[in-house]
Amino acid sequence: MTPGQHDYCTWYERTYSKLSHHGLWLRGGEINTLPPCDMAGRSFKILVTRLSTYEDTAESFTHLLLYRLAAETPGVFPDLAYLPPPKDAAIMSKDKVPWLLGTQTKLGPPAFDVVAFSNSTVLELLNIPPMLRASAVALSRRERLEHEDMPLVILGGANAVSSQLAWLGGASAWVDGVFLGEDPAEIQKLFSLMRDLRSGGAGKPETLSELARRVDGFFDATEPRAVRTAARFISTAASTRGIPVPHFPGRAGHGQIQISEGCAHSCSFCAESWHRKPYTEKPASEILKEALEIKASLGLWRAEVFSFNFNAHKEFAVIAEGLGRLFGRVSLKSQRMDLLAAAPRLFELERSLGKSSFTFGVEGISRRLRKHLGKELDDEALAKCLSLALTRGTRELKIFLIATGHENDADYPELDALAGSVRDLLARAGRGGARVIFSMTPLVRFAWTPLEFEDAPAPETVSRVLSRSRTVVERAGFEFRAAASVHDYAVSQVIARAPDASVSAAASAALDDTGFVFYRSVSAEFFRAFTGHLGSAWPGVLTAGNARPWQALNLGIKEEVIRHRYARPQHL
Repeated sequence: MTPGQHDYCTWYERTYSKLSHHGLWLRGGEINTLPPCDMAGRSFKILVTRLSTYEDTAESFTHLLLYRLAAETPGVFPDLAYLPPPKDAAIMSKDKVPWLLGTQTKLGPPAFDVVAFSNSTVLELLNIPPMLRASAVALSRRERLEHEDMPLVILGGANAVSSQLAWLGGASAWVDGVFLGEDPAEIQKLFSLMRDLRSGGAGKPETLSELARRVDGFFDATEPRAVRTAARFISTAASTRGIPVPHFPGRAGHGQIQISEGCAHSCSFCAESWHRKPYTEKPASEILKEALEIKASLGLWRAEVFSFNFNAHKEFAVIAEGLGRLFGRVSLKSQRMDLLAAAPRLFELERSLGKSSFTFGVEGISRRLRKHLGKELDDEALAKCLSLALTRGTRELKIFLIATGHENDADYPELDALAGSVRDLLARAGRGGARVIFSMTPLVRFAWTPLEFEDAPAPETVSRVLSRSRTVVERAGFEFRAAASVHDYAVSQVIARAPDASVSAAASAALDDTGFVFYRSVSAEFFRAFTGHLGSAWPGVLTAGNARPWQALNLGIKEEVIRHRYARPQHL
């Protein structure tokens, strides 16, 4: 059996009981998906592919929207594919079944004109080579373009702006083209043009050239250029209606209600603060009207408010009260502490919606480091938020911290004081108090943020920060978690700052050497192989003085603005 030459329905029926969750992720037939029999009547086929598993992307919206947009484009048939879970990947490889397998049709890559990767994180990029190789699709752009039986490979998604690992290397690039942006109209234009060009007899190089010329946000992997990023997108009832509903139990009846897009603030470390401008809010009346439509079309009982900072919306109180009347449960995730401190009545409103678990992004472990990160959080606001959360019946509080690598002896006493304040507030509250978790993430410096001009610390420095912070927190009697390992940090930083194709070559060689596939964390084995193949470039590739290939792109962010922000007194 050669991967992708025919459908694998028989294989699936014979094997599904051995797969994770009895093959639920590969079953297909989700509500709002096209039946496989429709494929014959649609000339252009797209395999929308996630670089993570079905289960890990169950709460994601973007690939499902892509599917719906493709399904609504005349003559286009979409299918969905996912990274197989570890056990299933081994079974598929043993049985010579391609990992790029349509969940609806059970067809491999030769049945499709395009594989469209939806990429959300830098570490996911490492899964492109193993997914292509396990599906008999060439890893190099040159070879793919020479074989008409191989689909075009394009990449988009939230991480597309930091995806140079996949498109550096010219003829050896892992992907053929990249799309930056989220505008549904431009996405459908992309799908329609690909359909027309390919059905009209255009070859792959000509197709890529025309797409780059005519679609905002698209560029050929061999010619990164100043593209005009397609407009940002706020989801609506219309865009949500008709998207596939994942099979996994626990997700039925859940749906997202987007209330804003982007971030109104400009923290130095945060990609969303800079990449997703301008900040835009939808009016409360429009949000509640659409929420009712979404509830009716998807049968929702639980609404998850989607926003980078939900309490920044000027009509949040009206929105929260309205959603509370419409849904059995309303989930609220990310909010700013300074805004909560300024309007403490919002805390009671959140509690009235059933919120009993809070996440506070303190970020820097000291005032000095918070200033360096551009975090607008003073001691008074921090104390007020902690008091609100810990003396009024909160079940769980997560305190997020960032390991910058700049921490010194003067900073840790402030972390100790923070933990001590939490302990005192819990003692005052009595009744056992809340479960408190301190979670620390090593800082990755992304392109098009002020900290892209700052050297990244060596992994050993970050390891010392994590270790010393753990000691302080655990000595105070609280849980401490490293949200990412030192290996995760180092590999993410190298990928996000990759200056040239040598990094792609090193990653590909390390993947070959180790058989590594990224699921939750980077293995020590892969880290050693990767840095070994980087050779003399390691650890210099962590510094800010290397080539910056992302400068060829255009996100609408003026470099002088972020340089000016970085050049301000850094409080270090």
